[in-house]
Amino acid sequence: MAFRQLNPQTMARLALPQFLLAGLVLLSVLSLPLPYAGSVRPCLVLMAVYYWAIFRPTLVPPFLCFLAGLLMDILSGMPLGVNALVLVAVQWVVRGQRRFLMAQPYKVLWAVFGLVVVLASALTWLLFGIMQRSWAPLPPLAGTAAASFLLFPLVSWILIFVHRTLPAVDSRNY
Repeated sequence: MAFRQLNPQTMARLALPQFLLAGLVLLSVLSLPLPYAGSVRPCLVLMAVYYWAIFRPTLVPPFLCFLAGLLMDILSGMPLGVNALVLVAVQWVVRGQRRFLMAQPYKVLWAVFGLVVVLASALTWLLFGIMQRSWAPLPPLAGTAAASFLLFPLVSWILIFVHRTLPAVDSRNY
């Protein structure tokens, strides 16, 4: 289905994932104060990139992941390119496994997201350390990964709701 053939209402519905991603970028720079853990920033954008890479990868392509990551870097004060590289890498790897992941029950998707968030957090920590020439402490990293894992069902519920409002597409586009 070519975009030129779509009516404005359908185009607006297809833009929902991009607007949601932008909103999650803005929310992701806020810290959640947790008792005994300090402030934690769950990887909300990573959740969206993971979900859309599995279920509608053409709606959140790598260049959009890169732009979202750059915006996150700018808003959070991270070295430029760290989040951008991590989000593009996650999108690329998950999209490569999408046929396998689409056939799995939700518990498996959640478990795989747990692995993805740990690896993405470790890659972020490594890139930050190399670029800043200093290593951040690991406990906040673990808190971020744990909070992200625990919040995934809530955020994925929102993503599933948005996904169900999207028009059907021709599977040959994937």
